Amino acid sequence: MPKSRSGSVNVNYDIRGAGPAAILFNHTSTSNLSWSERFLESLAEALTVVTPDYRGTGLSSPAVGEFSLADLAADGIAVLDAERIEKAVVIGTSMGGAVAQEFALEFPDRLSALVLMGTFAGNRHLVPPDPSVIELVERALRIDSKLERWRTALPATFSREFLQSFGDLALELELKGFRHTTDDTLRWHGQAVSKFEAYDRLPQLTARCLIIHGTADPIIPLANGRILAGRLAHSELVEMAGVGHLPAVEKPLETAELIRRFVSDRV
Repeated sequence: MPKSRSGSVNVNYDIRGAGPAAILFNHTSTSNLSWSERFLESLAEALTVVTPDYRGTGLSSPAVGEFSLADLAADGIAVLDAERIEKAVVIGTSMGGAVAQEFALEFPDRLSALVLMGTFAGNRHLVPPDPSVIELVERALRIDSKLERWRTALPATFSREFLQSFGDLALELELKGFRHTTDDTLRWHGQAVSKFEAYDRLPQLTARCLIIHGTADPIIPLANGRILAGRLAHSELVEMAGVGHLPAVEKPLETAELIRRFVSDRV
């Protein structure tokens, strides 16, 4: 896989497909290996799909010291520069949706459209999950075994219906995505997320935005997607019935088709 340089950080990434460019930011502390291949391949039929590894994940440089989500967005700019891509559709899921918002706010001239999935507008206006979900995540993070840690955490990410049918797939993707993620990386990423605030800045965005949110999202409830839609004047909200936190995993082809239609109308 190719690498780009962002300051002192080497950013690993993959690239596939042809057409208008799209850069994808994944969920918290995971590499590009936890994306659904069906989702990526479907997007790549219409788009040039760029999937970086966050610093501290996959084959990118380790996460060392404090950084912000805006820094992770700048890492994405370095990847686009390496590929000589002037503008891209920016797609983010979960924490990646927050990184995508920082990208749109910090680098609006590099943005052609914005897609936000299962994310939120900032901590001050966050509608939190049920306390039992937070308790589950905290308990999982205390488990040393990666296999048992991410198996335990699955219900905080995926819908019950999806886990009943595809629990093994969910665990496989999480294990791949977190393979090179250390506890230090989890801490640094968590600290960056805890400082994220975009709510007051969002109305300044003029780019078109597609918001996709599962109605059964256990960790970032649907109300957060509705808040985003209320702050972004040029947005469209799609609520995916019965889907959990990661629409691109639970409904990969349907989610890709939504994005492809959105992009074809605007890019």
